[in-house]
Amino acid sequence: SVARFAFLAALLQGKLDQKKQEFQVHDTAGRDCRPGQMEDMIATLQAWVQASEKIGTDLVDRIAFSDKAQNNEAVRMRDLSLRIDDAKKSLQTAQGDAMDGAPGAGLVESMEMDDVSRPKSRIKTKHP
Repeated sequence: SVARFAFLAALLQGKLDQKKQEFQVHDTAGRDCRPGQMEDMIATLQAWVQASEKIGTDLVDRIAFSDKAQNNEAVRMRDLSLRIDDAKKSLQTAQGDAMDGAPGAGLVESMEMDDVSRPKSRIKTKHP
């Protein structure tokens, strides 16, 4: 935030009251400069302006990235929804073809039959 950069640039001094959500200013850089301090003040303000511009640029870039990601996700969700709808339609068509109008007709053909030609377990025999 602007207050944080002003604090870091030594333009003001104070205390952050988180409970009240306010910054209490105790001291600021005066508007009257002694001889020789003007260059330091200009350099400090220029550094603050550059940092603020960089933050503004970073925010614009992040917003653009977020917008692009949101658009990509919307396209992905739309494509996924279309694929789901197509799959549902093909399943309904396949079920309709398998049933030939008779309820349960296609189900018998798709079931596997158990192999009943062999016993399920061995007959236990006692060895002498």
